[in-house]
Amino acid sequence: MEEVLISVLIRAHDRREFLVGAVKSALNQTLDRKFYEVIVVKNWRDDEVDNFLEKNNVINLFKEDIAGQLILEGAKASSGNVLSFLDDDDRFLENKLEAVYNNFKKRRKLTYYHNGYSAVDDSGKPVSFLHNTIDFGMSNISIIKKALRTDMLARISFFQDPIVFSMALDYGEKIVDDKTKLTEYLVHQSTSNFLGINFAEYKERSYASYKKYLDNANMAVSLLKRRRAKNYMKAIIGDLKMGRFQFNPEIKPDHVLNFITCRHIPRKRRWIQFKSYMALKLFPDKFRPIILKKREEQFKAGKDN
Repeated sequence: MEEVLISVLIRAHDRREFLVGAVKSALNQTLDRKFYEVIVVKNWRDDEVDNFLEKNNVINLFKEDIAGQLILEGAKASSGNVLSFLDDDDRFLENKLEAVYNNFKKRRKLTYYHNGYSAVDDSGKPVSFLHNTIDFGMSNISIIKKALRTDMLARISFFQDPIVFSMALDYGEKIVDDKTKLTEYLVHQSTSNFLGINFAEYKERSYASYKKYLDNANMAVSLLKRRRAKNYMKAIIGDLKMGRFQFNPEIKPDHVLNFITCRHIPRKRRWIQFKSYMALKLFPDKFRPIILKKREEQFKAGKDN
């Protein structure tokens, strides 16, 4: 790409306590400010925060809507040809945007760049949180603006990161998965689905989330055009259903072949998920109690970390 201008797009929905820290991390970059802009889209107003944004030449937009509509609002207001997303409770390391700039500058026909991250708690202490796939974490994703699908963005309420990745696959050209850690992912009460609840409540809440994820994934499949993009999203649907099948035997997983052949999902995860699914399908009375007990142990261990 000959000329690169990055638009950093930060969304803040309801939460107020983290936004200024996220913005400061986007402003405190080794990349010259002339090569990027910062845009905040939020559904609340606060004089102190708004004055801070104005003072630092941050574009400040107000929007009350679903996640995809906030992304769309920011994209419409952006001047850049590359979008780097940042969740309001995450942080960029100071060399993040320089790495994004150099990758899009040097790599011809690069559509999508994904970087690694470090998980930390409120105090900045490293915590155990491993989900290092090419489609995880909006704050790890940079994509050329023309690859975004406005028809899909307008309908996304959950599952933004894999759906944005599917847009890159649908657009074509190059994708890069760089494991260099350029983002801090903050693990706190708001990011957890299980802090302060028991395992039974977790199963109930996770089922509600599962249905939202599934609705968004099915929407994406219906709108994607290229086979590889559709197959990827079908693999995600297969993964969702096989995982939920452990709790809900009435669910009938489909797209299993798409899942086990999807190279964008780690091989180890594919093997474990498929093995568990087949065990439950063939010998449900024997294996469901074992698997549910293991899931409960994992849940409790996660709460204690």
